[in-house]
Amino acid sequence: MGFIFLLTLVFPLRGADPPLVPLKTETPPIIDGVLDDPVWQKAPSVTGFKTFIPDFDRDMPDKTIAYYAYDRENLYFAFKCYDSEPDKIKTSVTRRDNMYADDFVCINLDSFNDQQGLYALYVNPTGIQGDSRFAAGQEDRSVDFVWYSGGKIDDDGYSIEIRIPLKSIRFANKETVEMGILFERRVSRRSEHCMYPPMDPAQGYAFLTQMQRRQLSRGFLYGQGD
Repeated sequence: MGFIFLLTLVFPLRGADPPLVPLKTETPPIIDGVLDDPVWQKAPSVTGFKTFIPDFDRDMPDKTIAYYAYDRENLYFAFKCYDSEPDKIKTSVTRRDNMYADDFVCINLDSFNDQQGLYALYVNPTGIQGDSRFAAGQEDRSVDFVWYSGGKIDDDGYSIEIRIPLKSIRFANKETVEMGILFERRVSRRSEHCMYPPMDPAQGYAFLTQMQRRQLSRGFLYGQGD
């Protein structure tokens, strides 16, 4: 008997969206920042990112697409970040956690879906990582979680791939595990931050109360079933 891995995007203040179900893959992507793996040709995706800095709810000048997939042990994400001026993309080859002034994408994950804390996993266009843990109103950037990323600039902009081992994050020990998620992109030269799902101006920058839900079967998480 198989188990369902369900990513549900439900934005409570702007109406309910249908569930988004990640692709289950038997062949994981190579995490090199090149989106030529078969998984990304089949995986579902979201777009329609909206700004929240410097202003709320504006369309980005350039399109962003986020893809999602999974296997028994990992979550996989990919971003295609279009840029009409790719020569102006800001990136660096630097040490970990030293890339926050660059362009980047970020996975914001409330793994307990309790609005108490989140993991933030950042990647710049050359694949350099930054990560933090937010809880009790404070962001701790001293943490170093085990996860994997790759990035590559091309003529259209840049692409990012991410692998998050499930054993690297903590989550509720329930039959169905729910996690909140926000997809984020920063464009450095415009000091622009964008989000999917769009943030509600009435709630400001309250990430934790605007998370969309991700549901995981406990059977899937512990390697049972197909």
